Amino acid sequence: MRIKILETQSGRRYIVSEKNELTQYRYNFSKGGLQRPQFSGNWRLVGFAKVLPFGHIGPDIPPEEVLGQDMKFKNGRGAYVVLDYDYGTHRIWGDRAVAFYETEVRFQ
Repeated sequence: MRIKILETQSGRRYIVSEKNELTQYRYNFSKGGLQRPQFSGNWRLVGFAKVLPFGHIGPDIPPEEVLGQDMKFKNGRGAYVVLDYDYGTHRIWGDRAVAFYETEVRFQ
Protein backbone atom coordinates (compact mmCIF):
# COMPACT_ATOMS: atom_id res chain seq x y z
CA MET A 1 0.00 0.00 0.00
CA ARG A 2 1.27 3.51 -0.82
CA ILE A 3 1.24 6.03 2.01
CA LYS A 4 2.69 9.48 2.66
CA ILE A 5 5.08 10.02 5.57
CA LEU A 6 5.68 13.35 7.32
CA GLU A 7 8.90 13.62 9.34
CA THR A 8 9.67 16.42 11.78
CA GLN A 9 12.86 17.98 13.05
CA SER A 10 12.54 16.19 16.41
CA GLY A 11 12.40 12.79 14.66
CA ARG A 12 8.68 12.13 14.92
CA ARG A 13 6.85 10.53 12.01
CA TYR A 14 3.24 10.74 10.94
CA ILE A 15 1.22 8.88 8.32
CA VAL A 16 -0.91 10.99 5.97
CA SER A 17 -3.90 9.38 4.22
CA GLU A 18 -5.17 10.10 0.71
CA LYS A 19 -7.69 12.51 2.32
CA ASN A 20 -4.79 14.27 4.17
CA GLU A 21 -5.84 12.78 7.52
CA LEU A 22 -3.02 12.44 10.06
CA THR A 23 -2.09 9.73 12.54
CA GLN A 24 1.07 8.80 14.41
CA TYR A 25 3.54 6.40 12.80
CA ARG A 26 3.56 3.28 14.97
CA TYR A 27 6.01 0.45 14.41
CA ASN A 28 5.23 -2.90 16.06
CA PHE A 29 8.60 -4.34 17.04
CA SER A 30 7.19 -7.67 18.25
CA LYS A 31 5.62 -8.33 14.82
CA GLY A 32 8.37 -6.58 12.88
CA GLY A 33 6.23 -4.20 10.91
CA LEU A 34 4.27 -0.98 10.74
CA GLN A 35 0.88 -1.03 12.47
CA ARG A 36 -2.13 -0.37 10.27
CA PRO A 37 -2.99 3.32 10.74
CA GLN A 38 -6.19 4.32 12.53
CA PHE A 39 -7.41 7.69 11.24
CA SER A 40 -9.92 9.56 13.41
CA GLY A 41 -11.12 11.81 10.59
CA ASN A 42 -10.77 14.84 12.87
CA TRP A 43 -7.04 15.52 12.45
CA ARG A 44 -6.06 16.74 8.98
CA LEU A 45 -2.96 18.10 7.30
CA VAL A 46 -3.88 21.49 5.81
CA GLY A 47 -0.49 22.23 4.29
CA PHE A 48 2.89 23.78 4.91
CA ALA A 49 4.33 27.28 5.13
CA LYS A 50 7.91 28.34 4.38
CA VAL A 51 9.91 29.71 7.33
CA LEU A 52 11.00 33.28 6.53
CA PRO A 53 13.56 35.55 8.24
CA PHE A 54 12.80 37.16 11.61
CA GLY A 55 10.26 34.56 12.73
CA HIS A 56 7.78 35.08 9.92
CA ILE A 57 6.12 32.38 7.83
CA GLY A 58 5.03 32.48 4.22
CA PRO A 59 1.67 31.72 2.64
CA ASP A 60 -0.04 28.34 2.89
CA ILE A 61 1.22 25.69 0.48
CA PRO A 62 -0.94 22.62 -0.28
CA PRO A 63 0.66 19.29 0.72
CA GLU A 64 0.81 18.02 -2.88
CA GLU A 65 3.10 20.91 -3.90
CA VAL A 66 5.88 19.97 -1.46
CA LEU A 67 5.57 16.18 -1.70
CA GLY A 68 9.06 14.79 -2.31
CA GLN A 69 10.85 18.16 -2.21
CA ASP A 70 13.88 19.02 -0.08
CA MET A 71 12.39 20.60 3.06
CA LYS A 72 15.60 21.53 4.90
CA PHE A 73 17.80 24.58 5.09
CA LYS A 74 21.53 24.16 4.41
CA ASN A 75 22.13 23.77 8.16
CA GLY A 76 19.73 20.78 8.30
CA ARG A 77 16.90 22.51 10.14
CA GLY A 78 13.37 22.36 8.80
CA ALA A 79 12.47 25.04 6.27
CA TYR A 80 8.69 24.56 6.60
CA VAL A 81 6.15 24.62 9.42
CA VAL A 82 3.20 22.24 9.37
CA LEU A 83 -0.37 23.56 9.28
CA ASP A 84 -3.07 21.23 10.59
CA TYR A 85 -6.71 21.19 11.64
CA ASP A 86 -7.54 19.21 14.76
CA TYR A 87 -11.03 19.02 16.27
CA GLY A 88 -12.06 22.49 15.11
CA THR A 89 -8.74 24.27 15.68
CA HIS A 90 -6.23 25.41 13.04
CA ARG A 91 -2.67 25.06 14.33
CA ILE A 92 0.92 25.81 13.33
CA TRP A 93 3.42 23.25 14.62
CA GLY A 94 6.54 24.40 16.43
CA ASP A 95 8.27 21.17 15.35
CA ARG A 96 9.26 21.92 11.74
CA ALA A 97 8.86 19.48 8.86
CA VAL A 98 12.07 18.06 7.35
CA ALA A 99 10.58 15.47 4.96
CA PHE A 100 7.27 14.66 3.28
CA TYR A 101 7.35 11.72 0.88
CA GLU A 102 5.38 8.80 -0.51
CA THR A 103 6.44 5.21 0.03
CA GLU A 104 5.25 1.64 -0.31
CA VAL A 105 4.64 -0.28 2.97
CA ARG A 106 3.20 -3.51 4.29
CA PHE A 107 1.17 -3.44 7.48
CA GLN A 108 1.27 -6.09 10.20
